[in-house]
Amino acid sequence: FNKSEKIDLLSAETEIGYEEAGIVVNRLKEFLHKIEKNYDYVLVDTAPGTHCNVIAALKDSDLALVVTEPTPLGKHDLELILKLIKSLGIKARVIINKANIGNKKIIEKILRKYKTEVIAEIPYRKSILKAYSSGKQIKDKAIQKIAEWLRNQS
Repeated sequence: FNKSEKIDLLSAETEIGYEEAGIVVNRLKEFLHKIEKNYDYVLVDTAPGTHCNVIAALKDSDLALVVTEPTPLGKHDLELILKLIKSLGIKARVIINKANIGNKKIIEKILRKYKTEVIAEIPYRKSILKAYSSGKQIKDKAIQKIAEWLRNQS
């Protein structure tokens, strides 16, 4: 549990194939329900996909921020997660990662089908990769746009 002036970070990790992963996710959700009244936002980051841990994390959520990329695999995964989110009755918004590689047109049809808005596009940049891989804060206008969008939701 890391605490700063504006953000508290609670980190948990599960291993692939770990049978108790569902228990870890459920305990985390129980803890979050106890402390959520102290926060404007509670963000839960998951591994990509539509597996049980993602479903558990989405339950009781008000909004899902879906990160995709404009590639055939990104299109496939985007459709799966938006279908799941719709079935759970949750609003979704999309962030396009590596937005300047691939072809955004391949995901536009899915965005229209699920009536989903893109809130930000993060370009593929070496400066972003370098900051991320060294564990440093990413200072980029695209990332700032996401933070501003979140601030404006209250």
